[in-house]
Amino acid sequence: MGAVVGDLVQARGAVTSLPPTAASPVSGDLGEVGELDERLLVGAKLNTRFDLLADTALAVPLLAAGGGPFRVGANFILVKCVGKVRVRITTSDGATQAVPVDGCLLLVSSSVYVTAIDFTRVAGVATTVKLFLAEKL
Repeated sequence: MGAVVGDLVQARGAVTSLPPTAASPVSGDLGEVGELDERLLVGAKLNTRFDLLADTALAVPLLAAGGGPFRVGANFILVKCVGKVRVRITTSDGATQAVPVDGCLLLVSSSVYVTAIDFTRVAGVATTVKLFLAEKL
């Protein structure tokens, strides 16, 4: 049996709910809301940054047939943006969803691939997007 060639991509940490300062009134349930420990063994990856300079959608090529790096699609997606964007995601299930992102979006799926993704900025607002995508082995 041959060696596995690829990288382990992981998102780790915790989601917590805490008062902003020690002097702040307690609002209810505090502490750890959930642990974040998402891992995928991946082959192809795309790590890029771009500025949205027009109000029209910018499509990012994902599949090799269209000039992208992936055979089937992306299973790990991290979007970080300065400025609000609408991210439109199409999956191997055939569904397309539009998600507003004003900060960060993390999407991890081991069984469903993202096969298309595009970004649209708020009209006339300069927007920077950092994008990391990976396809599981």
